[in-house]
Amino acid sequence: MVKRGQTKGAKSRAPSQWTRAIVEPILGLFELFSRIIDRFGWPGLALILGFYFVERNATAEQKTEIINIYILGQGMEHSYVVGVICVVALLIFFAQDYYWRRKDKILREEIDRLAKWKSLHQQEGIDTNLHHTERSAQKKGGRK
Repeated sequence: MVKRGQTKGAKSRAPSQWTRAIVEPILGLFELFSRIIDRFGWPGLALILGFYFVERNATAEQKTEIINIYILGQGMEHSYVVGVICVVALLIFFAQDYYWRRKDKILREEIDRLAKWKSLHQQEGIDTNLHHTERSAQKKGGRK
C-alpha cells in the first residue's frame, strides 16, 4: 500500500537507527564546538583542539619538542615556524572578529525590534503622540 505523498518505489523518510547513530554524535560535537566558541571564542577553540590533538597523538619526545619550539622558542632554525604561527593567529583573529560582528548585529537588530514594539505598544495605550523628541530638537536648533 502506498502512503499519501509517496510514489510506489519510495521509502519512508524516517531516519534509520544507523543514520541516527552517525548524525547525533556529529550534531553533539558541533553543539559542543558552538558552546566553546560562545564561551572562549575561536582562539579558545583552536587552543583546546590543538591541546587535545597533541595530548592524544604526540609521543613524549614530540611533546617536549613542541614545548621547546613553540612555547620556549628554542631551536627555531627555520623562519617558516613563526610565519605559520602568525598566519594561523591572523586567521583565528579574523574568524573571531567576524563571529562577534555577526553576533553584535543580531543583538542590535533585536534591540531595535523591541524598541519599536515597545513604542507602538505604549502609543496604543494613550491618545498623545510619544514621538516629540524630533520636534523639540528642531526648535532648539538641533539636528534634524
